[in-house]
Amino acid sequence: MPNSEFMFSQSLVNGMLTVVVVCILLPVFYLIYYTFKKKIVIPSAVLGIVGFFVFGYLISGLLLGSIAPKDSAAANPALYAALRSVCVAVAEAGGFFVMMHFLRRRCDEISTPISYAFGYPLVDMLLVGGANSFVRMAEAYTVNTKGLDEVLASVEGEAVAILRQELFDLAQTQPHVYFLSAVDYICVFCIVVAICRIMWYAVHEEGKTKIILAVIGVVFKLAAEFPVALYQGGGTDNYVACQVIRYAVTLLCVGFAILMHFKYDEKEQVTAGPLNRRLL
Repeated sequence: MPNSEFMFSQSLVNGMLTVVVVCILLPVFYLIYYTFKKKIVIPSAVLGIVGFFVFGYLISGLLLGSIAPKDSAAANPALYAALRSVCVAVAEAGGFFVMMHFLRRRCDEISTPISYAFGYPLVDMLLVGGANSFVRMAEAYTVNTKGLDEVLASVEGEAVAILRQELFDLAQTQPHVYFLSAVDYICVFCIVVAICRIMWYAVHEEGKTKIILAVIGVVFKLAAEFPVALYQGGGTDNYVACQVIRYAVTLLCVGFAILMHFKYDEKEQVTAGPLNRRLL
């Protein structure tokens, strides 16, 4: 295709915009809502960001590199997906349990899991999802308004061919991939909030109940990760089906966390003042 005829579809641009909006507005609405209810504790939220780098990036990366390296996917995609899911679930959901146990000693209030769950997904949503989609959207908009030649003129040498190929590959992306990705980021945020709450209730229990709740949190994370890992490992090419399974697991996880909320937080709701009861 000649450079003068190269353009991105409006549907693809709208998909990128949807990802940007979701990744920015969802944390903002969450912050505003719980700030209004006076349940956001900044130190706990900051620890959530730290927790992401420690458990979601460092420990998870070490486990994946040693147990489920990317090059092992070709040999057995299903086994790779299972091992990858276990590594991520143990690192992240286990990290939630550890941090809830640690933070409980310093602030034994429901604001702790609420605040930690706000900080934990911020890096992934704002820098990975929102920023990356914004850059892609800006490139697409520039190409559509000024033309591919002017965009390519901004780089020199071998970078011209690399950028051209990247833009052509981006243009081949189906718009539904970005729309599904937007929903996926909603799932990422919701499942962190839900599992943090489940682990918070787990650390308040003793004996078998503590273990059962902790295992349930890990299993929910594993189940949410498996379909994505299976697709990324080449075990299936049905991206939509994998995402739908992830959405279903997220709904189940959130539903379970809500049930636990009514069970464990009932006393807090009853004893709160009239104004606070209306805000709960």
